[in-house]
Amino acid sequence: FFPDSDTTVDVSVIHADLNNGYDVWSRDNSFTTLSNEPGKDDQLSNAGSIKIQNTQNPNFTIISKTTLANTDSLYSYDTDWIADPSRTVGTYKNEKHRRNFAQDMRIISNEQSKLFNNSTSWVFGVYLSHLEETNKRTERTNYNVLSEIYNTDATSDFTHNKVALYTQLDQALNSKATLSYSLRLENNQQEFKSSEIKTGTYPYTDPVADKYNPNETLWGASLNYSYKYNDKHTAFAGITKGYKAGGFNTGLNASTSYQSFDSETLYNYEIGLKSNYPEYNLTSKTTFFYMDRQNPQFDGYGFDPVNGYEWVFFTENLDSATNYGLETEFNWVVNNNFDIYGAIGLIQTDVAGNPYNKDFTITGRSQAHAPNYQLNLGLKYTGKNGFYAQSDVTALDSFYFDNVHDFKSDAYTTVNARIGYETAKYEIYLWGKNLTDETYATRGFYFDHYDYANTAANYYDPVNAAEYVRLGDPRQFGVTARVYF
Repeated sequence: FFPDSDTTVDVSVIHADLNNGYDVWSRDNSFTTLSNEPGKDDQLSNAGSIKIQNTQNPNFTIISKTTLANTDSLYSYDTDWIADPSRTVGTYKNEKHRRNFAQDMRIISNEQSKLFNNSTSWVFGVYLSHLEETNKRTERTNYNVLSEIYNTDATSDFTHNKVALYTQLDQALNSKATLSYSLRLENNQQEFKSSEIKTGTYPYTDPVADKYNPNETLWGASLNYSYKYNDKHTAFAGITKGYKAGGFNTGLNASTSYQSFDSETLYNYEIGLKSNYPEYNLTSKTTFFYMDRQNPQFDGYGFDPVNGYEWVFFTENLDSATNYGLETEFNWVVNNNFDIYGAIGLIQTDVAGNPYNKDFTITGRSQAHAPNYQLNLGLKYTGKNGFYAQSDVTALDSFYFDNVHDFKSDAYTTVNARIGYETAKYEIYLWGKNLTDETYATRGFYFDHYDYANTAANYYDPVNAAEYVRLGDPRQFGVTARVYF
């Protein structure tokens, strides 16, 4: 709405009430759930944002955006993935309450306030955010096959505050060339505290199981150049320094060396070309990139790397990692009815370092979840009366599931489609996903269930550990309706 001629206010409100099951793992790697304690993945969220834009000052525009969110969630599952009480009975439940607040305030130049002989537009901004989160975790495990019981009741409190200053300059060097500079300075302050009570075979109480309060200031910057050769082609190149804040791993033994992990620095280099062929109604964009990750952060897990008595999951720093490749996309409006579009991504990755997992060493292989190719090709038909039909094919190369084993997925291809009717006020369509009912994996682990499931000799034996995968969604059909106000 418009309070006055200089002010625009946009308000958004979101309410989400999700009640889903969670049983995506099965010991036989199928869609059949073998467990007897159905999991849950519930979420109740209320959120809103208000964006205010004011142009009263003749020299600049002020934009303020405030967001608030409140979420309660429940996440639970059967930890043993079977229904065999003679072997093991296990459940996990986490109840979470999270509140978020974020404020972004920026000042944007206009034609009257450009710098350097009226050649350079500018942006200056301040960003603040505050997150509060409480967790209540309940674990119940009865290893009847071992005559051992492990129960855990834990609570935790977490806060995360961010304060950032940022600026960007876009300088027109001439009628064809533009140089952009950006800089961001950010302070991250985190505080975490938990308490834990263990009962069963080995009872234990720790009023302060974990306590962390890291505080670090990081900076990022970018330098980008673009040159418009003509009405058809624009070339671009850029260098960016990014960052990822460090943190901590909770729920681990106090004597372990991997309780915390350091910040990661990323240097990204890219060069590319954007093209527009109006005589053919064709647009395209191709980018070549090289990424140098210093002190890279990766997810890890293992049969406790230090104490060797339980499975733990954590984030760790490896020595180095590099990514390089290309991305290209196109859109071709064949005529008034048909539109063909597509994209392809090619990437080569490398990672070096020694994971904390004592049973594995990375040597000369790709990073996890980094398929060498991804491609998408689609066709859309749009009729004059609002009727439309659309279909696309997506293909993905095989990839490693983790950096702590060499277990890989298979390459796969999926086909999606939709058919519907749309107007300026509403849209309704019938959709189908994975029409060929392709079976493919999206996540994979390699471990022993600690209950003689894979070997009669030991409750943990990495030689006899098994591969477990999470399967992607099978063929699905549905109807979606949207109303636009």
